[in-house]
Amino acid sequence: MAACAFLSRLSPLLRERFGCKVRALSCAVTCSQLHKVEGPGGLTGKVDRFGGVTVNLAEVGLPADISENAFSSLLQDSLVQWKADGKMAVWLQVPISLSRCAAAAAAHGFTFHHAKSDHAMLALWMGEGESRLPGFATHQVGVAGLLNDSLSEQKPGLLLPHHMAQE
Repeated sequence: MAACAFLSRLSPLLRERFGCKVRALSCAVTCSQLHKVEGPGGLTGKVDRFGGVTVNLAEVGLPADISENAFSSLLQDSLVQWKADGKMAVWLQVPISLSRCAAAAAAHGFTFHHAKSDHAMLALWMGEGESRLPGFATHQVGVAGLLNDSLSEQKPGLLLPHHMAQE
């Protein structure tokens, strides 16, 4: 953020001195990338109750034109920090618009967990031993029940309806 403010103040001075050799567009792209990507924490995500981190790349503020190499470096820094913090797993939600980041994540050991129409979910187990991450659900089981006591005069009953999960 400070670098962006510095560049925005420096740009008019350079334009006055060197004329049209400094383009506002290149400054805007640099400012955008510095603002969105810089920071000591790298990528940020939500910590779950199982000791994992979920990162939605659509929400972390990555530049739309981030390169695979820049993302790989950012991810590497984040993985080192999460490992030091004792995190067990990382879930990476990659939107279609940033699909090039999936290849960079795969180079760090991520595997596909599942995909939906607008994103892919990648997972990395960082704990000891074999991965304990659950597989993706491919089936849904429903349960319902009915209890009818016909011996009673009042005919009490118990109905347990089946509820479908909402997405």
